[in-house]
Amino acid sequence: MNIRMASYVLAGVAVVAVVAIPAVVVEAVRLLLLVAFCLLVPGLGWARRVGGGDAVDTVALAVVISMSATILVSTAMVVLNVWSAPGGVAVLIAIALLGFSPLGRGASSPRAQS
Repeated sequence: MNIRMASYVLAGVAVVAVVAIPAVVVEAVRLLLLVAFCLLVPGLGWARRVGGGDAVDTVALAVVISMSATILVSTAMVVLNVWSAPGGVAVLIAIALLGFSPLGRGASSPRAQS
């Protein structure tokens, strides 16, 4: 792991810690953070994979993908009669992690060639 990647990981851990501590303490903050998470995080990695466009396009695409993932997960939980808010958030976290994972970014991907 190079220095740049380590700094990204450390910054991510710091952001999660700064955001998670107030979310545990204050109920209203937890709701706002959960809404922001559901609207942005699951699709952000996938939107970055698509590439192209500026930051506003990437965020708009991330919101669309995130809303679609949230609707898909909630519909599946209702149909399967296994409603669980923590379970739904866990599935959205898994979708987000898959979006940020380096899978599929081999030598044949467009980003690797440019």
